[in-house]
Amino acid sequence: MGNDPTGDSLRKAEALLHPVRLRIVKVLQTGSKTPGQIAALLPEVAQATLYRHIARLEEAGVITVIERRQVHGTVERVFDLIPERAVFNHQELSSVPPDEKIVLARLFFGELIALFERYFRNRSSDLSRDHVVMYEQAAHLTPEEAQKVREEMRNLMDRYVSNPPNAERRPYSLTVVSVPEVAPEAAQGRPAKRKKSDD
Repeated sequence: MGNDPTGDSLRKAEALLHPVRLRIVKVLQTGSKTPGQIAALLPEVAQATLYRHIARLEEAGVITVIERRQVHGTVERVFDLIPERAVFNHQELSSVPPDEKIVLARLFFGELIALFERYFRNRSSDLSRDHVVMYEQAAHLTPEEAQKVREEMRNLMDRYVSNPPNAERRPYSLTVVSVPEVAPEAAQGRPAKRKKSDD
């Protein structure tokens, strides 16, 4: 993707800074899929819009074609996620301007809120049966302890993310957020402007 790590991080940020593209990434986290399969899981997104966002993610190197199939005289592509391109490591995130980081956080939590809205509006939802959790716990941690917590949570999630789908399983969103408290007076700069959507 080039020899400019800062520019590459910004290109990746620009590719991911959109709610539809983030949802495509989330869909592909469960395995490779054709555009038609992605569309079936995102029925509220117009097909032309969806294909445009898939192309944007492919151009940014976030997803890639792993197979081409001949279907009724046309070529059907199968896309898969490039895991290391779909997330930011600390070095990459450090090169993204603060306002862009804030936009990323807003998109992240915006999609999480939308997920809860879809769940709560579903008449068949049952928080006890579905083991829905919204939990926050404050803790005093050294940087080393914070890293250990992150690694332990990652290892725990890794035990389950490779589960194959079956009739008894349904997709779950497992979300981990860890951030140190910052006093309001220590924050600098103006609030980030909301990024204009490109559909």
